[in-house]
Amino acid sequence: MQNICKKKHGVSVVLICLNDSKCIGQMLNSILKSSPSEIIVVDGGSIDSTIEIAAQYTDKVYQSHRGMLNQTLYGMNLVEYDHVFLAESDHVYPESFLNDLFVEYLASEFHGLQAQLAYPNRRNFFEVGHGEFYKIHFSKKGIRPLIACPQIWRYEYLDQLLKVTNKSQGFSFDTQRGEVGKALKLTVGVGYTMAYEMQEIDFSKFMKRHTNYGEGDYEFYCNNYGRWSTVRKLKSLTHVLLRYFVIYPCKSLYYGNPLVAVPYFWLVGLVRYRAWFLAWIKNSVFKEILK
Repeated sequence: MQNICKKKHGVSVVLICLNDSKCIGQMLNSILKSSPSEIIVVDGGSIDSTIEIAAQYTDKVYQSHRGMLNQTLYGMNLVEYDHVFLAESDHVYPESFLNDLFVEYLASEFHGLQAQLAYPNRRNFFEVGHGEFYKIHFSKKGIRPLIACPQIWRYEYLDQLLKVTNKSQGFSFDTQRGEVGKALKLTVGVGYTMAYEMQEIDFSKFMKRHTNYGEGDYEFYCNNYGRWSTVRKLKSLTHVLLRYFVIYPCKSLYYGNPLVAVPYFWLVGLVRYRAWFLAWIKNSVFKEILK
């Protein structure tokens, strides 16, 4: 890709949010300490005080149609600088985070670079398990098939990727971008710069989170199976099985605490498959009604 970006040199922070009043203030306060060139917040229709809190930290707060892709594209259309950092509301960033990640990105050969994430809370089984997940998930640095927030890109690479990505308004957003990125031959990876996830996690939040991911797995499958080979379909259907019932439990023997990690990963896998099949049943019933 030719370097045709005419934007000013710097880093634009783009944050999409929805009903994040409990955490967005802490997140924005932390990223401001890294002195970003601008912060753009795109809300998807919050009914709490998310917008009012965000407006205390930046004058670039907007609302768009709800959906991860819709909101991100809306923010990208407002970006004034030649690099984009995609943030999440429940993350907290050390003071030098953005500069450290930017320097690491420029020194890398990646089109997109994800920072490390750690989860320091240890108040219950679900929080300890989530911390174990991050230790294992980020145990290997370097090239990855897909990355999630927090991540940094040169504007034109991310713009190209998002404009080709479609039908990914929900929790299939990251996976769909990974699929499109491979087709576009964009290389992505995980670096060493560290951020922290701080939200509280209990059983209810655990179930909601991984149910959303399971529904995202189903959305991703439905969006792509028509053009996939049988082998690729099986890979998608068995991805959760291999990761959460085999690979990550085995890695926990070396990188983490298997007494917590193994049952936690198995529970994650069960919840995601449950959500996948419930989404499939719901969709099948809906199609039957429309006949």
